[in-house]
Amino acid sequence: VQQTKPHLVRGDWGQAKLEVMREALEVKFARGSPAWRLLRSTCSSESEAGLCRLIEYSPRDAFWGNGFDGRGLNWLGTMLMEIRDQAASDDEA
Repeated sequence: VQQTKPHLVRGDWGQAKLEVMREALEVKFARGSPAWRLLRSTCSSESEAGLCRLIEYSPRDAFWGNGFDGRGLNWLGTMLMEIRDQAASDDEA
């Protein structure tokens, strides 16, 4: 949308997009939801959390995904891992 219809994108999107995405993911992966259970199933224990990387395979998006060369920022995968790992630590507390 930003490339084809830039007038539809809010002016501060570059600064706001991480916070907006985090809020959306927290709603989508709310504790107890089917999506939350699926996310939790991507890593069997907190001790393995560093080994259970989630990578958004997106050759066209080097910000949210891993990009065409695998060196993208993978912000979507990172946020999903943070939500998953936070839920695991909350369960142990």
